[in-house]
Amino acid sequence: MRLYDNTRLKGYKQCNRRYLFRHVFDWTSGGMAVAPGFGLCWHAAMDHLWPNIDHPAEDVVSRTFQAFMDEWIKQEMPNPLDDRDDLLKFRNPDTAARMIEDYFFTRREFIGEHKVIGIEMPFCVPLDPDDPTVGYVGRLDKVIGKGDKRWIVDHKTTSAYRVSGGIASSVTDSFTPDSQVDGYLYAGHMMWGKNFKGVWMDLALVHKKESRFGLVPVERRLEHLDEWLWEAQEGVRRIEADHSRMAGAAPGDPYLAAFPKTTDACYDFQSPCPYLDVCKMYSNPLASDVPPGMEVSKWDPFTPEQLKQIEEIMG
Repeated sequence: MRLYDNTRLKGYKQCNRRYLFRHVFDWTSGGMAVAPGFGLCWHAAMDHLWPNIDHPAEDVVSRTFQAFMDEWIKQEMPNPLDDRDDLLKFRNPDTAARMIEDYFFTRREFIGEHKVIGIEMPFCVPLDPDDPTVGYVGRLDKVIGKGDKRWIVDHKTTSAYRVSGGIASSVTDSFTPDSQVDGYLYAGHMMWGKNFKGVWMDLALVHKKESRFGLVPVERRLEHLDEWLWEAQEGVRRIEADHSRMAGAAPGDPYLAAFPKTTDACYDFQSPCPYLDVCKMYSNPLASDVPPGMEVSKWDPFTPEQLKQIEEIMG
């Protein structure tokens, strides 16, 4: 089986060489940045809160915050008691505690109206009707239902703030189009057909004083999902073509004639790509060992239990 997820396909589109380093060589700079780390902790909190929404508020809020802190420790996030306000700023457990309590009372009615069908639900759907060995995989934060209708819920945290409305419109407008959301929509239509009604983007503002939340419904016309499917298939073809080219390369070649660099992507909002120095050092990375400051860590979005579920899905 050849399985592709949004992280791999999106990473390849951003920069082929970066894809090589991260998803073929498995090189990573290690550590968890504060913003995505906080997001992972928020996801862990939501995984406890949603299925327990009908329990007493004080108990749910307390246990949800504990789930947040358990993930904080697991991800080796900075100790909030250290003098690191310059690093954490307002993405800290105190902010999370306030957000969780406010979120419970904001979302209680909406969650209570639906049945929680899946949490961190792995999926695998065909990506190429002419090749059953290619699948598109991922995890759905939540799957909810009402009668025979199904929705996907995806949790997002953001610090993009506007005084007039809380969460900036640049965030709420960013999900159409979006490769990850379109992939969820494609998977939803493949799994539930006409019973699938769309994706809810569940937004939480991370702010030092205010708690703001948003629910953004996303649905796309089927021709737009056909376009996403073609682009995903094209990405797979290009990735596998680069693998074929690399198979004919050797460490002694003056440069690697595969997985070319996208030099316009070396900086993202003035932040350098984590592999920038590696690109500067090696024209042919086949000749290099793991670079200084890097470690080998395979990207795998699934737990062993979720992988077993995907194997069952694939038969």
